[in-house]
Amino acid sequence: MHTELTFIDLGGDQSGGQFLAGPENRLAVNVARQLLAGVLDARFPAPSPTVFHGPSLSGKTMLARGVASRWQQPAEESQRPMKVVFITGADYARDFADACRADTVDAFGQRVRRCNLLVIDALDELADRIAAQEHLCRTLDALADRGSHCIATSRVPPAALPEFIPALIGRLTQGLAVPVSLPSESTRAAMAARFAQQHERSLDAECCRMLSNRLPAGVLPLQSAVAQLAMR
Repeated sequence: MHTELTFIDLGGDQSGGQFLAGPENRLAVNVARQLLAGVLDARFPAPSPTVFHGPSLSGKTMLARGVASRWQQPAEESQRPMKVVFITGADYARDFADACRADTVDAFGQRVRRCNLLVIDALDELADRIAAQEHLCRTLDALADRGSHCIATSRVPPAALPEFIPALIGRLTQGLAVPVSLPSESTRAAMAARFAQQHERSLDAECCRMLSNRLPAGVLPLQSAVAQLAMR
C-alpha cells in the first residue's frame, strides 16, 4: 500500500530544508505551517506556547529550528525580520543561575522576553530547576503581554513533564501540545523512494522495505544510506 508523504519547506541554513512526514505526523506539519503563516498574517496568530513533543530523532527540533529560521528570514520582502531567541532548557537554567550570581537577572530577562519568538529546545532539561521554572513562568506571561510567541520541544507532553511546578505546567498546557512521532515503517519506505528520486535513482519496493526495516529510527540514517547507494 502506497503511503502518501507531505512536507513543509522550512528553508534557512539551520533547518535542513524539508520536513518530510507520513500520516502519523500530518498534524505537526499543519501546526508548523500555521506558525509560519503567523509571521505574515496577523489575522491568524500562531498558538503560544506550542510544544512539539516526541522521542529522540522524531524531528521536533528540526521543526522548531526551521520555524525560527523562517521567522528570522520572512519570505516576503515587505516583512521585517523577526527577533528570535533560541535556547536550550539546560542553557536557560544555567544562564539564569549565572545571572542570579552576577545580579544581572533583569538583563537576562530582557534577552529572553524582548523578542518576537522564544524557542526553548529540550524543555525537559529544566526538570527540578525550580527557580528557573518560576522565571520561565514570568517570561511566558511577558511574551503573551507583548504579543510574542514561544515554541518548545520536549520528550513528553507538557502535562507529563516530571519535576515541573504546577504553575509552569498550567501555562504550557494553555497552549498547544503537538505530538511528533518517529516515522512508521511504511512512511520510511516511502521516504527511501523519495530520497532516491532526489538523487535521480530509483529503488524497488523490496529495497525500500529493507532499508526501512534495518536502519536505525529516524530520517537521517535513511537519508544517508540512500545517498551512499546513489554514489555507487
